[in-house]
Amino acid sequence: MRRILGVAAVMLAVAACGGSASPQAASHRVTPTPYVYQPATQPRSELPATAPRASTESRLAAFNCRVPLSHGVPGSGGFVSIPGGAFSSDPGSNVALDWTGAPVPASAPGMGPGPATRTSSYGLSYDRAVGKWLPVYAAWVAPDGQTYAYPDYLGGGVRLVKVADGSITTMGPDSRWNVLDVEAEGVYAVRFDPQAPPAAGLWLLAAGKNPAQVVTGGYWDWVTTGDAYGFDAPSVPQGAPHPLLRLSLRDHTTVTWYQQGERIPYLAGFDRDGSPIAILAPSNGSPGDPWQTALIPQPNQLNPILVDSQGAEPPVVRDSHGFWMEAGGLYFSEIGVGTYQVTALAGQLGGGCG
Repeated sequence: MRRILGVAAVMLAVAACGGSASPQAASHRVTPTPYVYQPATQPRSELPATAPRASTESRLAAFNCRVPLSHGVPGSGGFVSIPGGAFSSDPGSNVALDWTGAPVPASAPGMGPGPATRTSSYGLSYDRAVGKWLPVYAAWVAPDGQTYAYPDYLGGGVRLVKVADGSITTMGPDSRWNVLDVEAEGVYAVRFDPQAPPAAGLWLLAAGKNPAQVVTGGYWDWVTTGDAYGFDAPSVPQGAPHPLLRLSLRDHTTVTWYQQGERIPYLAGFDRDGSPIAILAPSNGSPGDPWQTALIPQPNQLNPILVDSQGAEPPVVRDSHGFWMEAGGLYFSEIGVGTYQVTALAGQLGGGCG
């Protein structure tokens, strides 16, 4: 996840944020299943925003842009107008993954015998560089918007697509992968085997090259430009320490970024400098206790963006205006200024406001 997860994006383990399983005991590994946004069912809390909202609302009144929003499936995308919050559907969001030339699977891995079919999309994002919707999480789109990637969980490999002509290159066909992020240098991914324990390490896949292992240790779930985030173990016993780690992709050094990582079920996005936007579960786990969506700009330094009955869904998108996020409604936030709910519409963010 680079800007946003997506989330990633990537953010593929979104369902873990609202479940009953303890974050300490749950695995932090990515779940290879298509994401379909499901609005939260719990009532909204009346907790205050992290700062006075009047100035943020005034700022929004001066914007003249649109935020892409969808239900995470083909054809569900459109744009929220800023200011105003009105939604208009976009038929151009009816896009799907191209599985032409992919191996024909006899069965789904780990699911027993029987025919298997591939998904039509992994979420929806809007590629402003080319003015098109893409059938993948925002984290799976390259920074220049010219390529995107997605995994073939059934046949193996990662498919890299050129947006301009739709041509596809398959990388790492001999293994199954979870895609974490697409950068200029290639696709960052971790090995995936549904019948084996989570695999340690991080890999870089690039067209025309063999997969290169970046590091052999660590369990890395989120990547942004220059850094990866994860843990030293895929899960720990409830109550055990599980610090969030930051891996430099430049020199491969690792530092502890947040000591209470057991409270973080997932990262929802990044600031422009690569600082993570984390979702923190309530410390005591009591029903009704608030969740935090917070920026961690320095080790163990929390800057809350939203405190509410749920954390923001990935991706949280950072653009030139500020932070955009979906948490049972579309929110806009400026650090040190305030957080404001733009509209009660709920969905999957496809990008920033442009």
